[in-house]
Amino acid sequence: MVYPISSILLALAVIMSAPVKAVDISEGSRPPDRQVVVRQVTSLPSTFDPLKQTQPEDAPWLQDLFEGLTRVDPQGNILPGVAVSWGSNDNRNWIFTLRKNARWSDGTPVTADDFVHGWQRLAETDTASLYKTYLQQSGVKNAQQVIRGELPPQALGITAIDSTHLKITLARPLAYFPVMTTHPAFYPQKHRNQSGHWWDNGQTQLFNGAWMLSGHSQPHSIDLTPNPYYYNAAGTVLTKVTYIEIKNDPELFRRYALGNVHISAPLKLHQPVNEPFKNQIVSSPRLANWLLVFDQVNGPTTDVRVRKALSWSIDRKAIVASILQNRAIVAWQMTPASTGNFTPQLLSAEQHTVQERITQAKSLLLSAGYGPSRPLSLTFSYRDAGDEPQVVRAIAAMWQKQLHAQIILKPLSPGQPPEPVANVTGATVLAEFNHPAAFLNPLTTGHPQNISKFSNKQYDSLIHRAEQESSDQLRNQDYNQAEHLIAEQVPVAPVYQYATQRLVAPELQGYQEKNPQGLYYSRELWMGLPAE
Repeated sequence: MVYPISSILLALAVIMSAPVKAVDISEGSRPPDRQVVVRQVTSLPSTFDPLKQTQPEDAPWLQDLFEGLTRVDPQGNILPGVAVSWGSNDNRNWIFTLRKNARWSDGTPVTADDFVHGWQRLAETDTASLYKTYLQQSGVKNAQQVIRGELPPQALGITAIDSTHLKITLARPLAYFPVMTTHPAFYPQKHRNQSGHWWDNGQTQLFNGAWMLSGHSQPHSIDLTPNPYYYNAAGTVLTKVTYIEIKNDPELFRRYALGNVHISAPLKLHQPVNEPFKNQIVSSPRLANWLLVFDQVNGPTTDVRVRKALSWSIDRKAIVASILQNRAIVAWQMTPASTGNFTPQLLSAEQHTVQERITQAKSLLLSAGYGPSRPLSLTFSYRDAGDEPQVVRAIAAMWQKQLHAQIILKPLSPGQPPEPVANVTGATVLAEFNHPAAFLNPLTTGHPQNISKFSNKQYDSLIHRAEQESSDQLRNQDYNQAEHLIAEQVPVAPVYQYATQRLVAPELQGYQEKNPQGLYYSRELWMGLPAE
């Protein structure tokens, strides 16, 4: 049988036959005898069911214990996982070819049926999972109808052609679909005829990643040992990985100083860090923005001149430097520059000085009928946690000083979604996969995450065309045009891109800070010589 792998194949045939490289340990960094790494997390899982977790960055053990069709390299680029190759002739029907030597932790093969079972289980109405939304966004055929209970799970657009070939059918062409398969939502699940929820129990769950659970876990820690059946088990240097629960930074710093932690979870830094820790903090850009969402239905922010004036009068560099202590990156675009498959073009606002933007903002506001004699009055809602209150107060002060605006601040109650309950609302956008579509699709008309209620036919056309475009260059042009439209219409105003800060012990080797998703695999780490 011939399978339709097109010229846009994302994993070259060379990869299929080439051996997977082991960890590259250079001379001078000879690993010590004790190859054990301790990683901090702020909470341990109550279940090892991959569908019951939160954001992958908050559950790093997921990519240690499981592996999907694809994975990512240290820079966030897509690599073969259980699948060695994939392709499509129309960007709608995708064929994935699986490794013949992929194994579960009991030694049985990982098959196409395991992926079918895992995806169908996610779509079932009885499965409570935050990842259902991700399945819908992926465009898999009939996903929405199956999730609603209108169709059986078997109607989902995933079929096992045979044990090593998987066919995915999408509702519409998506050229970037393989990028989405790195997400835990799409991990395989071994189908076993056993009663009870065996996947909730770490002692009965099976794992297909480089690691498996050890039987020596403690109440506040879990131990992982290498999975001997992993297809590249020889490439793992560490003999054990321990995830230890430490809920606050002071306790973390204490244990880190004692050498009891080698790498931390993202730090919640709200003040400068002193030596010797300062030089051991590694910062990495995240695929996440903090932005302002403008109410385009009611009030003064229905006027694009008001929205643009508000955006242009914010001194983003001052906020990042003074409020956030350079723990973030200035943002003007929805799509961060660190996003894969995207080369941003400068927007008009980025080519002006702060004072030039403020002058233009004042002019725009005057043309909209607002000024010292008729001040702009706004309500500004925000999440009362972390850095957000300080950032919001700083922005409000800028608007009051530069635009003579009157601002009423409205903190959101815990758990309250950032729906526009005010003229301006602070919100965080977190990408679930490394692609511009993760940031730009939510602004299309009718998208469930479009809290701005932005609707623009030209924008929708650009995004839909980009979804089907196989050329990286042409797709990048469409996404940049979409960014320029956002800058012109200002349904939202990006202010800064988040960055992740972690403590990383000097002797820990293999950690790559360039991955914008904050994902890194324990099998790529090793302990080098102690720092002198």
